Amino acid sequence: MGIVDRAIDRARGLLGERAMALATRALAPRGAAGSGIGPGARPPASIWREITTPSPYAEKRPYTFGQNLTPSAVSSALRLAELGYMQRLSDLESELREKLPHLQAVLATRELAITACLRRGKWAVLPADIKGAQKTKKAADVADYVRRRLQRMPAFADSVGHLMGGVYFGRSACETLWARDADGIYPARLVTVHPRRLSYATKHDWAIHLYDETGNEHDPSLGTIPGLDLRNDPRSRDKFVIHEPKTVGAEYPTRQGVGRSLVFTGCFLRWTYAEWMQFAEQFARPWRIGSFEKVIDDEDDISVLETALKQLGSATTAVLPSGAKVEIITPKGEQKTHEQLRTAFNAEISKVVLGQTSTTELGDTGSYAATKVHDTVRQDILTADGASISETITRDLIVPMVRRTFGALVAETMCPRFELITQPEEDRDAEFTRFQGLASLGVSFDADESRERFTTLSKPAADAVLLKPPPKPAPPMPPGAPSADAAGNADNADEAA
Repeated sequence: MGIVDRAIDRARGLLGERAMALATRALAPRGAAGSGIGPGARPPASIWREITTPSPYAEKRPYTFGQNLTPSAVSSALRLAELGYMQRLSDLESELREKLPHLQAVLATRELAITACLRRGKWAVLPADIKGAQKTKKAADVADYVRRRLQRMPAFADSVGHLMGGVYFGRSACETLWARDADGIYPARLVTVHPRRLSYATKHDWAIHLYDETGNEHDPSLGTIPGLDLRNDPRSRDKFVIHEPKTVGAEYPTRQGVGRSLVFTGCFLRWTYAEWMQFAEQFARPWRIGSFEKVIDDEDDISVLETALKQLGSATTAVLPSGAKVEIITPKGEQKTHEQLRTAFNAEISKVVLGQTSTTELGDTGSYAATKVHDTVRQDILTADGASISETITRDLIVPMVRRTFGALVAETMCPRFELITQPEEDRDAEFTRFQGLASLGVSFDADESRERFTTLSKPAADAVLLKPPPKPAPPMPPGAPSADAAGNADNADEAA
């Protein structure tokens, strides 16, 4: 009998058969048949089934506020969101983003900053920090497996860009479609889920649910309040990547997202544009005033004159009745109220989304120094966004992948983590200038290290033909000193003598 068997018998004697069976079951590898976890395990059927697609027909026709966008409609959408019903607020936020170019621009700037890191390869899958040579190698192999799977995933950067929409809406999600091959279980692709389908309409907690307010003909349970619990329901286990960034500090999940903070600002901006267009229609175009030289009782002549005045609004010619005249008056004066409101509202949007205004609208008082300070604020936001989305990808994508392929024990002890590299690249020109300054003070540097740091050139071979810098010109002669030709002639004269 081996040491392990003797230990088991001793534990059975101390704990009893039932307690020993429970302990063995708890400590056993999770890859046993039927558990759906670990090498050789058969995952549950729910992991392969698509939940969010096809979308219900009503979800493709969201509510449009249009002319019904009033302060009371905005307040109603906010009150429904307080109760966890996020559909109306999401529709309003989508409509504002669609119709306000500045809002779309600043949001895209923040989102594309993250997707650009992915497209440039500025991301890494870091192996778990674990002691022991054998365990370290295992952790590195797991990290390499995850890295290869993510590199092969189609549209991975676009999916992460969709998840970054959670900064605006307060929440975002993608459904993971899993596949299997000889190496293990892996995410084949991510299917985006519109934020209007994500709600918190529960009585006792803040759990996020997939809920279709108009019903779902494909899965009726999704159209029944509160919908499918995306974190705790067995059907949704390992099926969703959910991003809920904290954008408003210590607040409820229903109040997260910069979109909620910008709803009224965006509506005021839309109303400003509408009134501005009305003002331009009335005062920016010349007034066309028609009159008759004498009193006219003929309704036909008056009707012809009215038609001619309207025609002059879009044409340069018109037919006037006899005795009629037209006077064109250009309104004088300048009205800047609407432009000032637009500038103020856009500045508020920039400050909420980007934390600054200098890189979007420098203004009359901006400066290069102020822009550099604001760039630092933007870098802080980029770093925070990168860390937040990295945690989401690690928790909802990498951990399930490792658990399904390598087992729960590996997922708990050797799971790698995803990291976006958001730090800006070093300014090599500025660093080289500093090196030159130090060299002028007599500081010495290693030639090979300097070549590797500032260039992509390799060390030249012993028989290589070297390019040498041109010789430096001779320093200028001091005033009164003889020229080089005069000095040469004097030397020749001395030799002759």
